[in-house]
Amino acid sequence: ACTPTDGPTMEISCDGSSEPTMDVPMVHRSCPPRGSDVSTDFKVTCDFGGTVENAKVNVGNLYLRQIFAGCNTNQSDVIQPNAATGLGKTVVNNWGIYDGTCSEAKLVAQTHGMHTLAGKWSNWFTLVFVVGRFKGSTLQVMGANDDCEESEWAIVGGTGEFTMARGIINRRVHSVIGNTTTQELTIEFFCRMKEVIPAPIKQGPWGGMTGGSLHEMGGKSRRLESVTIYHHGVVEGLQFSYVDEDGQIHTTDTWGVNRGLFTNESLSFLL
Repeated sequence: ACTPTDGPTMEISCDGSSEPTMDVPMVHRSCPPRGSDVSTDFKVTCDFGGTVENAKVNVGNLYLRQIFAGCNTNQSDVIQPNAATGLGKTVVNNWGIYDGTCSEAKLVAQTHGMHTLAGKWSNWFTLVFVVGRFKGSTLQVMGANDDCEESEWAIVGGTGEFTMARGIINRRVHSVIGNTTTQELTIEFFCRMKEVIPAPIKQGPWGGMTGGSLHEMGGKSRRLESVTIYHHGVVEGLQFSYVDEDGQIHTTDTWGVNRGLFTNESLSFLL
């Protein structure tokens, strides 16, 4: 039977060093706060440049665990290689992808597929998300890599929330400890998302004999954060704060008169 150990283990890094180093508990990259919804860590922004894709998705700090042997192995050899060259070795994999490196890390996705040694390791698999809003959505992934090199895998399709996805997965070996290789992944892709923030609609300006003057907001707005009203018996001016597509808050100039001369009230909009 397999029994976990809390003691330090030997780590072999992929930096070309021949000296093993002691693996200690991760501090800077461990686990997100308990109870957090992993799907909220996905950065989703509007993209209006094409006729098909309407969203761009970025997610980083994911860790793929490749377990070669033992009771928790998540891959199995199905074709034995050429004895002299190793060419042709084929392995079926069911790797797990987690939101951290510690033992309490949450499973975010699983990869169902194969990898074959053909000069480099050629990978093709379906990445299936298992958390939150994106549960059941998939990405189709393929690409080649050597064991210890940084490389990219191509995203060539998707389903569910990630219909018609296309993009890349940047991967690098984070650690090799015993029979487990941990790879750090950063995912970036475009897709046709079913529910995405709609494009802002410009209306106005209104008021006065000529309709007033237009005060432009910089960039594309995502939602209204607050409205500040300047008044002295009647409304004399307005000021808006809004959140852009990158999640940054911006405040417009005052629409109307000099704000320093009047009382102000602010209204905040909470999601």
